[in-house]
Amino acid sequence: AYNEDEEVRLKMSVQEEGSNVTGAALCALTELETTQVFRSLSHVLEGDQALHLLSKAQLRVIFDKIDVNGTNSIDPQELQQGLEMMGITRDMETLLNEMDPNHDGLISFQELMH
Repeated sequence: AYNEDEEVRLKMSVQEEGSNVTGAALCALTELETTQVFRSLSHVLEGDQALHLLSKAQLRVIFDKIDVNGTNSIDPQELQQGLEMMGITRDMETLLNEMDPNHDGLISFQELMH
């Protein structure tokens, strides 16, 4: 016997599963893109004055990739994760002292530029 309700539930389940797979694939692609950006720039980011070699647009791309929560500032956890993605290990206290002159615990794009 044909049951229309079961067919509707099955279609919804397949659509939901497809959405989950699509979402997971998009997340994986975004993470891969971020990792590739960081790896391609890691040689530039490792020297003491290396950030000064990048254009403002390149710095903005890096900043936006590290600012995963989209707050327009980088907190210490985001900075740590971003550096780890690039294989860079730095003492966070020293790094924050260098990059956070107002000592609010966040790095703005303006602070990154200086």
